[in-house]
Amino acid sequence: MKTLLRSTLAISIGLALVACGSDDEPAEDEVIVVAPVAQQPTEQVTQKQSGSLTIVVVDAATGLHPVDEGGVNIPVSYTLLQDVARLVNLKGEALTEADAKFENSDNAVSLALGAIAATELVKINVIAEADGYFPNNIVAQLSVEQSEPVVTIRLTPKALPDDIQVDVETSVQPLTDLATNVVFDSTTGVITADSPMTITVDVQQDGEASTGGAAITLPSGTALLAVNEAGESVPLTSAPEVAIGYYSNEALAEGETDATPAESAIDYFPGGLAVDLQGNDGATEGDFLTGGFVAIEITDDAGNKVKTFGKNDDGSDKSIEVKMQVDVNTNNACPMVFGTSDIEQGAVTAFAEDASKATDGAYFKQGVCEASAAARKIESGDIIPIWSYEETAGSWQFESYGVAVENADNAAILDVVVQVNHLSFWNLDYFLKGTQRCASQVRFALEDKNGNPNAVSATLLLEAQGGGARFLRKGYEWGGADSAIFYRPPAYPVTIQFLVDGENVLLGTQDDAVAGQPKVLQVAELCELEGETLVLDVEAPEVHDQTIKTSLVCDETGAAAGTIFPEPIATSTYVYLYKDTYQFYYTDNSGEALAENLETGADYTAYVYDFANNRYITSTVTATSADDTINLEIPTQCEVIEQPVTGGTGGTGAGGTGG
Repeated sequence: MKTLLRSTLAISIGLALVACGSDDEPAEDEVIVVAPVAQQPTEQVTQKQSGSLTIVVVDAATGLHPVDEGGVNIPVSYTLLQDVARLVNLKGEALTEADAKFENSDNAVSLALGAIAATELVKINVIAEADGYFPNNIVAQLSVEQSEPVVTIRLTPKALPDDIQVDVETSVQPLTDLATNVVFDSTTGVITADSPMTITVDVQQDGEASTGGAAITLPSGTALLAVNEAGESVPLTSAPEVAIGYYSNEALAEGETDATPAESAIDYFPGGLAVDLQGNDGATEGDFLTGGFVAIEITDDAGNKVKTFGKNDDGSDKSIEVKMQVDVNTNNACPMVFGTSDIEQGAVTAFAEDASKATDGAYFKQGVCEASAAARKIESGDIIPIWSYEETAGSWQFESYGVAVENADNAAILDVVVQVNHLSFWNLDYFLKGTQRCASQVRFALEDKNGNPNAVSATLLLEAQGGGARFLRKGYEWGGADSAIFYRPPAYPVTIQFLVDGENVLLGTQDDAVAGQPKVLQVAELCELEGETLVLDVEAPEVHDQTIKTSLVCDETGAAAGTIFPEPIATSTYVYLYKDTYQFYYTDNSGEALAENLETGADYTAYVYDFANNRYITSTVTATSADDTINLEIPTQCEVIEQPVTGGTGGTGAGGTGG
């Protein structure tokens, strides 16, 4: 007769184990699984870090994690940049250089901040990529006041569903379908055809909403070159596929300030609209007011992406044509008029950066608006800077200046045509320097219509009056539901809404709120709301506090019949509960934490962190009552050790001291 002894591994480096006996002789076929000690050694306890950053990646069309045709999560590649040296993993261990680039298919991933000073603002640039999607990034900010942010990165599918509710259009086609007699030479990367190869996307909406589109044209004889790991230009290995996505700036016509959509193409703008530009003079902090942007990728069967197009006979870089269209309702925040359609790139650049040529006081330097001027609608002849997005760095760079000209077929749009010598996202944007922001930070409180601190998760929608900039922030992206904080907000006029189930519930400030009459609040700049309290047309749900317990349990998969498993072992870890917003908790060595203000009877998605496998385990739990406990278990691989029975004097049962 044999008895199998089984041990449970701890989160990181293992638990001390003891065997236990039994007062009863085991049956011939019975497998006895002996519990580890109930108390973890102190030095193995995972301590709560000073801050944490959780990243949620969603499909722009569904709002859920990207999935394949079978409904299985698609792996997402993450790259971390900027203040990465400040980060640690959730166990407090320093990240290596290799840790700054990783792949994960979980619904959420988390990293930690070991320490943070009272006045610090730590920025982490997170780039996310997945097969079948255009890449995107976000710059997350951590501070003492906002130490546990959850940020969302929205990835736009290269092939969008027809029923998407935002002004985004995409097209994916083999390049060989764009002209006749197309021939690709894989030894040189050169593609030839009987005519230029053009791919076009268009946005057309009913009513007076935005219109626009984009087109790229490749001349016959263009070389399609990728960049290898050594930084060398190499030809694609097969005839490529071209993907183009056009994102409207969704400019508003006059009188449309109340007709603001809950979702917008601007929500998918790579990196957001508050950015740090890297230039010859160092980083310039500021804000984009966009006229729309275009994502372009040309990719071979091996996944290599085109970056450049080869050389002309004189050694200069070959270029392709990119045409972008901008809505005539777009706000021009830096109105400088070139005034002619006879456009030569060098002449436009020289004019745009000549202060003596300023119109209405406006001129540019490296794409940045150097002088404030009264904004107006864009007109034919206006200069507009053009920016490119480097997906591997998650940053925007100034490229050149374009001039808006009338579209012969559509009076609702203006055309901007440029020649580009590398492939990227291309963006029409006015960039306002950080000196045009109104304060270091702005905080305002939120209360419900009964005067209580707000407890309902709402989405904050902040937009530039007249369009071109928009900040959509889910409740979990700023922390608690009873206040909101902005760091260095832009100084231009904005509209504000709070959305619940897609409907605006903002009643205004305490001074002018009228129950049952939601409004779009308009302010000259966000800083006017510093110290204010905004009132939402909501009522507090019935809530209660409930204990969470986290524990390790043996994974029973494949266990022999008759196996006796030990009791769960309390363990410290991180927990999120999600229902419209993320609530963050840390369970100490007792394995317990108190979850506050759970909505009674509501279902939550629970995320419990499994340190052994560096991932979250998800489950659905119901917030029943304060008298019940939410038990969250982490399945752990328990080693089975075969050992002959030698008898014993009995013990204390599972978790006992005999053996």
